[in-house]
Amino acid sequence: VIATLGIAAGFIPDMFDDVIFAEMGRKLGEEKRSEVRRLFWEYAGLKLIFAGLLSALLFAASFTGSAYIPEGIAVYFRFLFILPLVGALQSLMVLFFRAKVSFSSLPLDTIREAGKLALLAVFFFILGRRSPTEVLLAYFGSQFITLIFLGVLFRREYRELFTGVPRDCAPRLRPLIRSYGVWAVGRYYVGQLSKNIKPWLVNFFVGVEAVGLLSVASKLYAMVIWVIPLVTLGMLLPRE
Repeated sequence: VIATLGIAAGFIPDMFDDVIFAEMGRKLGEEKRSEVRRLFWEYAGLKLIFAGLLSALLFAASFTGSAYIPEGIAVYFRFLFILPLVGALQSLMVLFFRAKVSFSSLPLDTIREAGKLALLAVFFFILGRRSPTEVLLAYFGSQFITLIFLGVLFRREYRELFTGVPRDCAPRLRPLIRSYGVWAVGRYYVGQLSKNIKPWLVNFFVGVEAVGLLSVASKLYAMVIWVIPLVTLGMLLPRE
């Protein structure tokens, strides 16, 4: 279920995040805050439209795709369909923090994982409920906990940056999209699909147990890489 949601989320236009980040950072350096706000909300509108459509398609597929999706899995889609929209909101707020050179999003992964573990502890040890449903509910709840945390910080920093800034009516997103063309789009979608389709390929050719082993190996590798905080150190370097 999570792998399918990952594939669906891959169709949300994240390929322009780095472009928008660079443009917002440049405009903020030039004190053109009205242009930054216009660009941010144009991009936010585009991402949220795609995310909303994907959520609607996932919800509809859980009912109309019964011939291809087992009923037990379709039930999970009926309460996880909103996650593409939640993920889009999170990525937009993280993009804003990055462009503003704010460290508010640094504890993001910690809060998400802590929320997931706390919910699993409640389900497993307090309520005594141990099934795939509880695992998915913990995943679902941790995403909303993270969204609330980011939302509070975003609201505060957005007001600090844009209070009293005049409105800008000129289109800002369309020229950027025209400049970077379809190659960035194709590269992004191929990368996202290849990454998220791996569990399905492993399941098809090897089996379900191999999917679990692949997940554990990937997590261990990620833990080893994150022992050396190279990403965090990169964020501390000045732009000049």
